[in-house]
Amino acid sequence: FEILISNAKFDATKAAAPTWPTLENQTATAGKTFETTVEATAPKDAVGVRYELVGDKLPEGLKIDAETGKITWAIPADYVADKSVESVDVEIKVKATTIVKSEKDGPTTFGGSAETTLELTVANPNFKEEAVYTDWTAWLDAWVANAQARLEGSAANLQEYLNHCP
Repeated sequence: FEILISNAKFDATKAAAPTWPTLENQTATAGKTFETTVEATAPKDAVGVRYELVGDKLPEGLKIDAETGKITWAIPADYVADKSVESVDVEIKVKATTIVKSEKDGPTTFGGSAETTLELTVANPNFKEEAVYTDWTAWLDAWVANAQARLEGSAANLQEYLNHCP
């Protein structure tokens, strides 16, 4: 017969961290709302997981629902302002923390945590690809055609002006 007397207290900070699956890269478009849900798996004995965004330079308006992991961001139309830039990559860092109760109806305490990064490519809807010429004759032909179009427009405008002169 053995009696074990223990004075150990439950330490929630030693609770295991949630685990993250591999997150797929995401795409979005400037000027539209981006939505996705990230989900970490809670350890066996946990009550759940709490989510939060981490980092010093989070994009303005980027939010996460602490309970569900739903990320939303109304991406400003001018987020990718330079028309010569096709897209911009954004890293969204998310932290998941294990939720543990130390007593049946006691206060909620938090255990271990783990972070992951969601890669988001924000496309520029105003992107204008510039022509790339491999030889000078193609460039010259394009330049001459552009100049002729401008001159024809100018000549037509001049003729119309002259037709209305006294």
